[in-house]
Amino acid sequence: MRRAASPAGAAPRLALAAALALCCAATAAAARAASFVVEKGSLRIRAPAHIAGAYDTAVGDFGVPLYGGTLGGTVLYNSSNGLGCREFDSPLPAGDLPTVLLVDRGDCFFVEKASYAQRAGAKALIVTDHTEEPLLTMAVPEDRPEVAALVPEITIPVVLVTKARRQLSTEQTAAGERIKSVLQAGGSQAEVEVELDWSDSIAHPDARVEWELWFTAQDGCGQACDSMRAFFPAFKDAAEALEREQHTLFTPHVMTRACSAWSQRSRVRSRLHPRREVLRGDVGTAAVHQEVQRRPAALLLLLLLPPLRPNPLPVESPAVQVVEQNKRHLCAFDALNNTQHEAWRWWDYAAGFAAACTMAAGRFDAGCAEEVMRAAGVDVTAVNACMGPSDADRPHPIMEAQVAAQADEARSGRGRVILLPTVVINADQYRGSLAAPAVLRALCAGFSEGSEPPICLTGGLNVDECAAGTDQCWRDGPEGRLSACVDTFRGYVCRCPPGKRGAGDGRSCADVDECALGIAGCDQLCVNTPGSYRCECRAGYTLHGGQGAPGMCLPNSLSPSRLPAWLLAILVVASVVAVSVAGLFAYRWRLRREMQAEIRSIMREYLPLGEGAAAAAEAAEMRQSLLPQGGRGPFKGGGGGGGGSGARGSGVEAAGQERDEEEGGGSPRRLH
Repeated sequence: MRRAASPAGAAPRLALAAALALCCAATAAAARAASFVVEKGSLRIRAPAHIAGAYDTAVGDFGVPLYGGTLGGTVLYNSSNGLGCREFDSPLPAGDLPTVLLVDRGDCFFVEKASYAQRAGAKALIVTDHTEEPLLTMAVPEDRPEVAALVPEITIPVVLVTKARRQLSTEQTAAGERIKSVLQAGGSQAEVEVELDWSDSIAHPDARVEWELWFTAQDGCGQACDSMRAFFPAFKDAAEALEREQHTLFTPHVMTRACSAWSQRSRVRSRLHPRREVLRGDVGTAAVHQEVQRRPAALLLLLLLPPLRPNPLPVESPAVQVVEQNKRHLCAFDALNNTQHEAWRWWDYAAGFAAACTMAAGRFDAGCAEEVMRAAGVDVTAVNACMGPSDADRPHPIMEAQVAAQADEARSGRGRVILLPTVVINADQYRGSLAAPAVLRALCAGFSEGSEPPICLTGGLNVDECAAGTDQCWRDGPEGRLSACVDTFRGYVCRCPPGKRGAGDGRSCADVDECALGIAGCDQLCVNTPGSYRCECRAGYTLHGGQGAPGMCLPNSLSPSRLPAWLLAILVVASVVAVSVAGLFAYRWRLRREMQAEIRSIMREYLPLGEGAAAAAEAAEMRQSLLPQGGRGPFKGGGGGGGGSGARGSGVEAAGQERDEEEGGGSPRRLH
């Protein structure tokens, strides 16, 4: 039988169907990936009143945002250098409030604007956008190392405002335009007061902070890698303390990057391969499907390419080593967290690896990593088992999990992770320089009010309004020694101190009269005091005990404090003598009882008697002879003297000896 021929055009239709199916799969996978999130703060114009309002700001990925706090100041706009792309001719004028510089976007990188502003004396920088578009994140140019080198020296917060105002009213004038119009119309006498607010930029739901660090183990990616290598040892002690005391829950992640070129057929195949790691050219499923959506023509090219197996890279290549070291960092954390239950030790390994195992020193290999792991107390065997063979041609579950987490396929709310490095705190991405004090401040902002660990209230991370007296809480007296102010990382809270009560806001507190309420527990007299109370006794009585344990009032005649010293000494000596004598008598009585019990036991074992009245009489006679009489011990007999008792004692001994010999016991047993 002849097989039916395929109708003309079937192959193209099959190819088209395959392309459509692949497009649908790509769309579904891309839909699982979350979008990048622009982290925001707030800008409030406080004066003058006719332009007052609140605006969203985008936090720059450099500088030091004041997470958990605010910064108030006066705005300055220099029209002669409105773009802020060159050095200012003179330092910015200083006033009573910090100077906040306003510049326009354009002509140079954001990092350069911030550097010039900080050198001129600005305490914060506001960049106003020149295009009506949504807020965007100001990032560091990775392809301009001379510009990226400025990032470590920038310590001021940098924010961006758009031309489209937040929808609070019908007026849409941008914040930057409003501020500039006032400053330009009023000349040198004009003043605009603003407040930059980051207090809610990081969620702070409870007393434990969950955070992540997205990094790479290599040291050859410029300023980003340099900042990570410096961050690990600088932040190690703080991270370990927070983790060991269970204030935080830390998880490390590694960044994976996708290829960007489509010029070669092998790169196209690699780019469209959905399950291939960097070791084989993997780019992550989400990135593949996004590229497919962006360039549908690549599907046809993929269909026309022969199904060639990709050539694996040699294990010794730098790309493979980067993947291996990234995987080793994750496996080390897995072993420490799930097996050894000492997750904080991972920072010892990360800091040691960053210092010793560098590409520049030629030690970016497994040997150096294992040396550091042993020094940090990491189970090397468990890590190697987690790593698996380096040349295995299959996906690794840990690396696959990183690809999914980086795309936020679980929709956690933090969005895609794109910037290297990235810190995520309570599902909010941190923006700013990767400096230890700045990251610690952001972590402290993630604790609920009043639950911050002590490390967050020291080291200049917060301002103690209570000590400075700038709070609005209740204070007792003109000097305010007793206050309802409690210092927190975000500011302060007002709570009435013990012994005081108020309406609940801590701004007005009244004394609690424990005596009138009957909760003092005093025996006779109760005296109320500011914030507390004390117990007293009537005349002729003395208080024994005191506040906290209210005590008892005893008559003075029974009070030890009323007795003469010599009488107290006699009573003490007499008590000691009485106790000693009683102890001696008790010892002698106990010794006598034990001796009698031992004698009875010996008699039962070695002198079995017959039955009847005669046997009972004989037993009584023996017992009488062995019990102490007349001050003589039971074994004093023997020899020629000693009278009848001695004779009976010899008889007992002889009887015992004869019985031993009859029983074949060998040498006779003796009683003395």
